[in-house]
Amino acid sequence: MFYCSDYVPQVSNKTNDIVYYELGRFVELLCASNPNILELLNAPEHVVIYRHPLFMQFNPEWFLSKECVQTFCALCSRANKKKSARVK
Repeated sequence: MFYCSDYVPQVSNKTNDIVYYELGRFVELLCASNPNILELLNAPEHVVIYRHPLFMQFNPEWFLSKECVQTFCALCSRANKKKSARVK
């Protein structure tokens, strides 16, 4: 009776500066080599407010692949295009 029938993969604020991911969605993004999610696995301790013990079970090396190069290059390319559009 208390189960939610609507699956919510992520919740964010209006500006998308803060995003909370459901665990399944987080793993899905890891497997897709999402650069922002991969970066979270290697965040330095001094910038982390809280790290759940379950998070420590994720080994960054499990998710590194040749696909990461492609996704990081695509991210950089989009950032450069946005920057070029703002300069014009």
